[in-house]
Amino acid sequence: MNIIPRKYEGETVVVVATGPSLTQQQADYIGEARRLSKCKVLTINNSFLLCPFADIHVACNDNWWDYYWNHPMLSAMRAEKWTRYKHQAEKYNINYIDSVDEPGLSKNQNLVHINKGSGPMAINFATLYGFSKIILVGHDMSFAEDYNGNTKNPGSTPRHFFGEYPEVMQHFPRSTQSIAPDGTIIGLIQAYSGMIDDLSDLDVVNCTPGSRLPSFRLSPLETEL
Repeated sequence: MNIIPRKYEGETVVVVATGPSLTQQQADYIGEARRLSKCKVLTINNSFLLCPFADIHVACNDNWWDYYWNHPMLSAMRAEKWTRYKHQAEKYNINYIDSVDEPGLSKNQNLVHINKGSGPMAINFATLYGFSKIILVGHDMSFAEDYNGNTKNPGSTPRHFFGEYPEVMQHFPRSTQSIAPDGTIIGLIQAYSGMIDDLSDLDVVNCTPGSRLPSFRLSPLETEL
């Protein structure tokens, strides 16, 4: 499949990213809300480890699928799995979607905008699926204050809820280009900001505790589900 089906028109989705604030308690709460038909769930990269019940799974890096494909939790997931690499789609019999590096959101069902990262790209997936309310968790948008992308030093606190990716998949944005001195991921935040106009008719709420993403309203997860 290379066309995202608009089959969740008007529904709510929780988009689960991999920020360090993500916890098993949050995942369990989301799973129960899904069981009660309050929402669907879209996982990004390794967040499947806490939310194997997801309906949609997105991984935007090429070698992610090679590294994790044999993980028993991933193979057991019934989620619709998506990659933007045609050879990976063919290799693992998963869904392929074309992608371009452009600002804002794609309105075409057969195309997503990369927008500098998997989080913004996942929001584009959510809009193309037809969801009218998008709840964000694990969108911390900050690294440790002593993070140093030039020396590939993640700093004194985790960048992800699970720690670090294997070395072959580690990506260290350069501090001078996209990371503020206090660790705020300003480059990625700019990508989210560029999507605001395209999301004006939708309810996008950030339920990530301590998030530095200012683009959307903040609210506790329990209030929104």
